[in-house]
Amino acid sequence: MYSQNWDLVQHQLAGFEIAADRGGHVLPRSPCRTRSDSGSNFLSGFIFDILNGWDTLMALPLEQKIRELNDPVMRAEWNNKAQTTEGAMRSIGNWAGYIFLETFSPESAPYTGRIVGG
Repeated sequence: MYSQNWDLVQHQLAGFEIAADRGGHVLPRSPCRTRSDSGSNFLSGFIFDILNGWDTLMALPLEQKIRELNDPVMRAEWNNKAQTTEGAMRSIGNWAGYIFLETFSPESAPYTGRIVGG
């Protein structure tokens, strides 16, 4: 929450009152800044599907996702879409903020410890 999105926050908080008026309750969730150990990954798309347009990319079969992200032109297009994400979620597209902590095959082992955007 910050001054630029105050009206949006107030609109979203109104849901608490609406639920209470109908006998329900709302449990709050806070969007968190992702950390490299958050479980975010390109296989499931967890977290990355929040970026503008990336729900489409992350829904693709794995082989097609890999082709899209291996192609420099397509990767640039996907990055451009990601960078149009507004608000706190934009930080998810800060590729230099991610490090491969763990890999699961001999082919990907050399990437362990490497910065994604580096």
